[in-house]
Amino acid sequence: MRYLFPLALLAASIGDAHAVAYNPIPPMSGMFETYNASIVDHLYTINYSQSYQSLWQGYAQQQTPFYIERTAQATTLPLLRFWKGPPQTEHVYVTTQAEIDYVLAYGWVYEGVEGHLYTVQVPGSIPLLRLSKFNGNTGDLAHKYTTDNSVVQQYVAQGWYAEGTVGYVPQTTINSNFVNGYPYVNNGHIMTRRCGDNTACASEAGFRNYYTGYRLVQSTPKPAGSNTQVMTFDLWTPDFFHPNQHEHIAIGLHGKHPVNFAYIDDPSPAAHHHGLGIIFGESNCGVNTVDMEAFWPTGSTTASQCAANFGNQLANNTTYHVRITASDSGWVNYTVHQDGVGSPIVQGRVNGAKLMNYALPTNETGYFIVPATLAQTDYTVYFSNFNVSWITSTDR
Repeated sequence: MRYLFPLALLAASIGDAHAVAYNPIPPMSGMFETYNASIVDHLYTINYSQSYQSLWQGYAQQQTPFYIERTAQATTLPLLRFWKGPPQTEHVYVTTQAEIDYVLAYGWVYEGVEGHLYTVQVPGSIPLLRLSKFNGNTGDLAHKYTTDNSVVQQYVAQGWYAEGTVGYVPQTTINSNFVNGYPYVNNGHIMTRRCGDNTACASEAGFRNYYTGYRLVQSTPKPAGSNTQVMTFDLWTPDFFHPNQHEHIAIGLHGKHPVNFAYIDDPSPAAHHHGLGIIFGESNCGVNTVDMEAFWPTGSTTASQCAANFGNQLANNTTYHVRITASDSGWVNYTVHQDGVGSPIVQGRVNGAKLMNYALPTNETGYFIVPATLAQTDYTVYFSNFNVSWITSTDR
C-alpha cells in the first residue's frame, strides 16, 4: 500500500541500527486460585502478589484454573470482586448490575476488577461456571468458579448448587498451543492488539509488544502435479472494522515469512516476507475493504490492485467466508461471502506476477498472516474453520 508503511518494516525505520527484540505481551492473565478451608473461601485474583500473600494468611492449593482478558474489550464485562466478613466470610465475583446491586445491599464490600469476561462465546472460548453452597448452621456462604464440568459434578455431589454460566474465558486446555496467556482457537487463529488507553501502542516498543497474531508457516506439503495453493477460513470480529481503524491484516500465500525475531526491524531482504495474497482493513482501496497485494522480497515497496467492487465495506459482528488461491504462475483469486448471502460481496482475480519484480518461486509453499501494527486501539480478529491445501488448476 503506497500511503501506508511497508508491512515488512512493521512501522520501524529501515535505518534503525538497534535491535528490537520481538517479545509480545500476552493479552490474557492467569486467574490464580487459592482456598481457605477454615472459612470455606475460594480467592481468585490476577494479581500474583495478592495470591502469594494469601498463602501466608490461611489459604493454600494455589493453581491457575483459567485465563482472562486483562483489559476491557468489545465483547467483555469486568469481573468484579466483593468480600463479606462473618458469618459469610467469602469472596464473590459478579458482572451484572443486578448482582452488583444485590451484594452491595447485603453488605459485601467492593475490592476491585479481576479481569474481563467475554459476554458471548467467541471462537476459542468456553463457559466459566459458578457453584455456591450455603451452610444453614453457620450462615457461611461459599462460591467456586470453574471451566471443568467434572469439577461441577464433583461439587454437586458434595451438596453444592450449580448456578450456571457467568461468562466465557479462553480455552486453555485444548492442547499445548495455548502458552502463557496467548489466545488460541482449534482449527483457526486469533489476532489481537491490546493498546488499553491508547498510550501502550504509542511507542516503538508498543508496536512490537502490545499485540499478538503472527502466524508463520515456512512451507506446506505440495503434492506432485499440484500448482495452486488454497486457503479458506471464516472471519469474525467485534471491533476491527471501523472508519478510524488505520490497520490492516496481510495474508500471503505461495511464499514465506522468515522474520528475524531477535531483531524485528532487520532490514536485510532475506528477513522480509514475500508472497501473493490479500489484505483486510485499510488500503489504497479504502477503509474496511479487501485488497489484492504482492509482497516484495526486498521490503522496499509493495504493489496492490483493487478489485472492481472494492467499495463494499466489511462490518463488525458479521461472519465472512473467505477463499484465496495463488497459482505457480502468479494468478490470485479471492472471494468473500457474507454468511447467509448467496453471491460474493467481494471477489477479485489478478495477475499477481505483473505486480512483482521477481518470478514467483514454485518451491516456496509457505504462508503468513501478519498485522500492519499501525492501530492505536484494541481489536480482536477470529479466523475459524481454517484450512490450507494444494490443488491442480487450469487457471492461468
